[in-house]
Amino acid sequence: MNPRIRKIARNILFLMSVPVVMGAFVFAQKSTEKDVCQDIKVSIANPEFSFITQDDIHQAISGLDILPDQTLINQIPLKQLEQELEENHWVASASLYISAGGVLNVHVVQKKPVVRIQQKDSSDYTYFLDETANPVPVSTKYFPRVPVVTCGALSYTRSDLALKSDLVKLSQYISNDTFLNAAITQINLNDMQEIELVPAFGNQLILFGTTEGMKDKFDRLFAFYKHTLDKYDLSKYDEIDLRFKGQVVGRNTHGRILSESPYAEKKSITPVMPAAKTPSPLASKLQATSKAPASVKATPKKEPVNNKKSNQVSAKPAEKKPAPIIIKNNQ
Repeated sequence: MNPRIRKIARNILFLMSVPVVMGAFVFAQKSTEKDVCQDIKVSIANPEFSFITQDDIHQAISGLDILPDQTLINQIPLKQLEQELEENHWVASASLYISAGGVLNVHVVQKKPVVRIQQKDSSDYTYFLDETANPVPVSTKYFPRVPVVTCGALSYTRSDLALKSDLVKLSQYISNDTFLNAAITQINLNDMQEIELVPAFGNQLILFGTTEGMKDKFDRLFAFYKHTLDKYDLSKYDEIDLRFKGQVVGRNTHGRILSESPYAEKKSITPVMPAAKTPSPLASKLQATSKAPASVKATPKKEPVNNKKSNQVSAKPAEKKPAPIIIKNNQ
């Protein structure tokens, strides 16, 4: 065939196909306007958390009068539905779309709780923090087992937000480590906002400090248990201190709290003389009497009484304190 004729025929076919394509689009548009939602399919990315179920999502959608075999597809507000679902306390994100056959697909991702916050001044008030350190309320349907932090009230100040992020990092590290997940039962924040760990065995309190150098501190803690459990009676010690770089210190404070943090800046202290005590009325009267002259009659001289026995005091031997355990890393 002549190339010129072939080119003309191809152009004619193209021009004829344009109305057909446009008609298909118009027909599809009209068909969509009359199409009814045939089904609603719900999928949850992380169903192991069980904060919400597929039934909960179906009920939420039907509560907005979106029903299979009744609601027109063009009347389904997809963006509004996504916003409604994401307002749920336990939903991290939601996406909706219409697939072939008029099926409404709903995909939901739940929030992942990482750590539980137990407020000190309230035995009832507790909540979770997710991976982004945002609060997640407690659900009556599901209560995840995650590390627990006992602390005071945490607000939304910059320092408290940073502290929440540190607690999330610490909890994730503990949860991902087999030994630590079994060995650490609780995390405390003391009055100086320093981290303390409560182990599952022994009665020691682990002074952790901050999350700076977190891996190194846990490596030293593991080495401490490995080298001391069979050699020392750890029940004599009530503190294991990881705050000092390159070492682990075990000490017995007999339940006393150290009045000074090792990180605190040393300040010069001016000695204060104790205030003079005000003498009691009886002591003042005796003192005045001793100063006033008095006539003394001569009396027979008495032999001094030997009170050596009465002056002897049986001294109780001082209790021997266990020596502190110090393990240093010479590397």
